[in-house]
Amino acid sequence: MGNPKTKEALLIKLKLYRSILVAALGALVFTLSCDRDCPVCPKPPTEPISDYNFYISYFNEGQYYVYIYNTKALNIVDSISLGISLTSHLYDMKVTADGSNLLIAYSDSLYQEILAVYDLGNRDFISSKAIAGQIEISNTGAYIAIMNDSLTFFNAQNFDFLYSDHIAPLGGRFSYDDSRFYAVDSVNQIRIYDMTTRSMYDTMRYNAFLQNPELHLCQPIPDESRIYLWAYFPGWQEFVLVSYDISRDSTGLFYPLGPGVGDLELTPDGSTVIFTDPGDVAHDEFGSDNISFIGVSSDRLLWSAPAGWAITGWTRYGFHPGPLAITPDNRYVMAIGQGGYPIYALVDLQQRRFVDINIDHFMKTAFEQITCQKMSK
Repeated sequence: MGNPKTKEALLIKLKLYRSILVAALGALVFTLSCDRDCPVCPKPPTEPISDYNFYISYFNEGQYYVYIYNTKALNIVDSISLGISLTSHLYDMKVTADGSNLLIAYSDSLYQEILAVYDLGNRDFISSKAIAGQIEISNTGAYIAIMNDSLTFFNAQNFDFLYSDHIAPLGGRFSYDDSRFYAVDSVNQIRIYDMTTRSMYDTMRYNAFLQNPELHLCQPIPDESRIYLWAYFPGWQEFVLVSYDISRDSTGLFYPLGPGVGDLELTPDGSTVIFTDPGDVAHDEFGSDNISFIGVSSDRLLWSAPAGWAITGWTRYGFHPGPLAITPDNRYVMAIGQGGYPIYALVDLQQRRFVDINIDHFMKTAFEQITCQKMSK
């Protein structure tokens, strides 16, 4: 007949298994039918959303304007009329490190040089100074450098004059911690300024391969042991991007470029130097048309984003990437067309790919500068 205790145990086990099955099915139905926004549902991990603005200066119908491109929307979200006519000359435009103001350097129709401060919150000009030229904003937002036929430093908070030197730099960059400023010129000279003492710290000349190259752009790495230089070697009539080891007085990276001068920037985390190679747009001479990335630690090319190919399918046609800017969260870099080309290209630095490209096929506008704030929100 069988043991009744064994039968009872089997019945208990069957009830237990049935209860487990019912509970599992119930949980599955709950998971599938539940609103994913409810507080008790598990949520997938999400990446922080980049929400910064690129500011792109352009002219159209006789006036200068500024597009505002937002990285969260991945689109142009607004436009500002600067009230500056094409009879003026726009030297440069930079947003302050905290993103509150635009600095616009231009000369008006009477050839008066002006550095205007535009409040992005109130959408109005709030002050100006009688100076213009290439603008450089320090990484911490402490200083502003203006480069023309001289080099002048201002306090970025109140725009008070700090220091000047009667040189004519072609390019310059603040050090990673803002303690120094590096300036380069057409006679192969590198000048280093101490921002604390407001004085010259050091000066040197870059000589390589028995030549004295013109130095157009520079970018020191975070520890300042090396500096990247956009150099023109007159003996070869070639532009080359080099890394110069200051203490060893030696050249590391030697990367040939096309004719002309692009842009050269350090990422906010200090890990990568990004440069563009547009060629000589005025004379229709091509560079690589790439946006390229160098590892600071390795001093080697990491990868290149072929801007021309991405737009036209041809590697050397369609886009001369020039001025560039990087979001402070290290997520995006945007380059615009050199020489007025109305093209912008946005590269996702994490995914290493283009995520947005826009072209004005009717050439109604002409892009000139691009800028993004340096400090995180």
